[in-house]
Parts: sequence; C-alpha cells; structure tokens
Amino acid sequence: MDSEADFTLLSSKVSHLLLSFGRFLETTPGTFKVEWSDNLLKYGYAEPSDLYWLEPEYLKWTQYKKYRADNATASAPAIKVMLAFGGATYSDLWAYLDDSKNVQPIAKALVDLLAVEFPVFDRPGTTGEYSQVGTVKIDGIDFDYEQGSRPSLTQMANLASLIAAIKSLKSDAIVSLTGYHVSADPESCTLTDGPDCSYVGSDHSGELIPLLEDANLTNNLDFYNLMAYDAGKNYKWNIALANHAKYLPIENIALGLSLGTQWSEDGNFVESMGELKSRIQQLATISPNGGIMVWAMKADDGFFHTGNEMIAIINDLLSVFNN
Repeated sequence: MDSEADFTLLSSKVSHLLLSFGRFLETTPGTFKVEWSDNLLKYGYAEPSDLYWLEPEYLKWTQYKKYRADNATASAPAIKVMLAFGGATYSDLWAYLDDSKNVQPIAKALVDLLAVEFPVFDRPGTTGEYSQVGTVKIDGIDFDYEQGSRPSLTQMANLASLIAAIKSLKSDAIVSLTGYHVSADPESCTLTDGPDCSYVGSDHSGELIPLLEDANLTNNLDFYNLMAYDAGKNYKWNIALANHAKYLPIENIALGLSLGTQWSEDGNFVESMGELKSRIQQLATISPNGGIMVWAMKADDGFFHTGNEMIAIINDLLSVFNN
C-alpha cells in the first residue's frame, strides 16, 4: 500500500484488518519471540530514530485503528487489528508445532504481543516532526496455515491446542484460521472427481479435516478465512464453502476473494469486478450473516493501482452487502 493511501476512506463495513505476516521464533530452548515483515510493528519495540520520517506500514494501521476507535458508533464500530502468522512468507514456523512442548511458550509469546501498546504518531501537516498522539493494541492472531506439504496429525493437534491455550490465557483474544481452498474437500479429490470436490488434482485436498474436527479448534475459533482463489477459472467455491460448513458455522466462514493475479491451468488471470460482485451476491443468499476476506490491499493485478484506488475497489465490493 502506498504511503499516500487514506485509510479513513475505507468503508466502515471493514471489521478486521489483518497485518501480514508474522512468525514466532525460538530464541532459547522453550522461549519464543515474535517477528514481523515490512516494519509492521517496529515502533512498538524500538524508539523512532527520526521523527521526520516513520515507516508508512506502521503509521497506516496504527493511525487507522485510532481513527476508527475515536469515531466509533453502533453502525461503524472500532476496527479489530490482527497479526497473521505464516503464509507462504513464513511457512517454516509450523515446524515448531511438531513438538507439543512448544505450545505453551508460543501461546505466551503471542499473548504477550497482544499486551503491547503501540504508539500512534501523527503530525499536523505533510512536513515537520511526528509526535505521539495515543496508543493502540493488536486484538488477535490469524494462523495462515499454508505449507508446501500436508501438515501432520501431530502438528494439527498442536495448532488446535495452541489456539485453545491462547484463549485460556486471554479469553477476549480474537483467533482466526486461514486455509487452502480445498482443505475440507474429500481427500479422494486429489485423484478423482466427485460431487463434493471443489477442485480436482490438489495435493492439499482434505488436509485440514482432522483440525476442523478438533474441539480445541471449534470451541475457540472466532472465524475462518477460506482462500477461494488461485484454483483456476472453474473452481467450485460454493462446494468448498459447503465442505467447510460441515465443521464450522457457515456465518463464521469468510469467503476469500483475490484482487490480484490468480493461477489457472491455462494461464494467469484477474477476476473482473462483475465476477467478484456476483460471487458476493450468491454468498449473501447462501450465508446471509457471512462475510468476505479480501486479499490484499496492495494486490498486483497488473494495473498498478494507487492505494486510494485499491480502497475504492474494496468499498465497491462491500457495497453489495445491504447491511
């Protein structure tokens, strides 16, 4: 997102902002710390060395969170900010969950993160020094569970235990999970088609079913982000949604849409606004209380949109929802 983007233009229908990405890293045996990309959390842990220029990635989310809190109403509540862990960026971190002894120390590191007060900086104009105008906190954690290989049963059980441990330490922490589009398809869809296959040929078909069946997950998860993209032009997203809804309340499943270039068997493509809006309209019929997850505010669709143009696109998608 460019430094000139005005986040205050975002629709008040945006309820959660996920910062991408973070990772947990073992510093000494049994002790973990949190790291992050793109200077997202920089000034929560280090004093600025130059108050004439601060990292825009940090400024944007902290200023916007304070803005939404200061202007909160019943119809436009304060926004929740979460740090997404993993993704393709830091997929190596999941190896720590091969050992159950890491669950509690990782949970402690993540809950400690939620206690950090991040200073909010602003200045009266476009030049001059920044000064601190308040503080904000991160509200929760997203586990973006992407790996090249299928996760093991042990790893999934430990992830479910980690989510339960976070909730045990901080009951109001928001916890979400993000999974591949085929994560709840029958495993047989890896090789053969069937009525419950949203896509045929993925090595990840059905890989998260044991996790989705784990009470430690289902009793503690606030919502699930279904990555309904990067699966070609004929991907059956409605079947993927129905498959996940066998394990989670459908209203707690956010249908993921991509604003950037997606993979397809016959070449990369970008979905049109008409296609995306049609999908939202169908979703509203299937799940009237559901929502969407948009990837991402600075997605590359080949048109080099400015930050404010991306915000306008997101607002246009959200306008399809009547509530």
